[in-house]
Amino acid sequence: MPGAEDGLATIRRELRERGVEICLWSHAGTAHAAECAALLNGIDGHACKPDIVLDDEPTLTSTPLRVKPVPGESWPDLAKRVCRLAKVYDDLIEHVVTVQKHVSATDAEHEALYSGNYCVQPIPFFGNVLQARILTVGVNPAESEFKGNRWPKKRLPAPELTHRLLNYFQEPQAFPHTWFWWWEEALQHAGYSYFNGTAAHVDISPRPTFPARQVGSDAFLNMVCGDLRIFRDLLLLCPDVKNLAWSGTVTNQFHMTSFIQESGPAHGLAIGHETDLRALTPAFCKALAFSAANPSGHQRSWPVFYCSVGPSASRRELLVERVRDYWGAFQEFSCHV
Repeated sequence: MPGAEDGLATIRRELRERGVEICLWSHAGTAHAAECAALLNGIDGHACKPDIVLDDEPTLTSTPLRVKPVPGESWPDLAKRVCRLAKVYDDLIEHVVTVQKHVSATDAEHEALYSGNYCVQPIPFFGNVLQARILTVGVNPAESEFKGNRWPKKRLPAPELTHRLLNYFQEPQAFPHTWFWWWEEALQHAGYSYFNGTAAHVDISPRPTFPARQVGSDAFLNMVCGDLRIFRDLLLLCPDVKNLAWSGTVTNQFHMTSFIQESGPAHGLAIGHETDLRALTPAFCKALAFSAANPSGHQRSWPVFYCSVGPSASRRELLVERVRDYWGAFQEFSCHV
């Protein structure tokens, strides 16, 4: 690959400050990897590509951050992609630190919404948000996410939590929550999947509480409104996302769209042009333009597919049907956003 040595030098220079080491491995074996490594500067080690990994921290051995060279891509361009991904990964960990601090500082206001009266593990996202092409958006994680032994009983450090959430759909210790099954089936009709990394999920609030119907809509709305800022900041960190998919309601009073229209502008979130894909109930659908902007001026916009029925509804199968039937019309809308 032309320019390999210069590209590696760029990667090493950019990532050395983050403590990143570069290891060259090859399926052809250790000897072949050593021969190749000897021809290049900036390689810290070499190895055979592993088939089985034995490690005292097995949950940290897999990485969701995979960079595959594109045919015809130059090494300088590849180096830029690697460095960009590493920078965004660091930013994501910092965001998780911010989320943990925010939740700790405000949890006393919402203790009645929790099982056990406090949040053990705030969860802002599920899956590889750094490389996903589409994000499904929910209100907040299910309280049942923490049933049994799915998660540790103590709060994880931000780097470990970030790593686990990026790997959520490949996590060997706990199968993904059944809530995601319905979105997964729907997403496959649009050509995406949580399990191959093309899709991931984010929530407006990272707090795994009881549902709004159990705790009262006013208290629940107060919590969700207070977390809109960190939701906005997370969206702005997801570099490759081209589409968003929303569903369902925030409370019985607000569909997701009407909630964002009313509460979003104070936090830099806005809905622009929208069109009905299916105006009839049950499970009406819309396509809409949505934007997010933070106080420093960073702004992005996305087309949104919205279905009024989500995975928590009694007729959740309609979500799958609506994506199947109206995704083509949504793509036409997306071309003009």
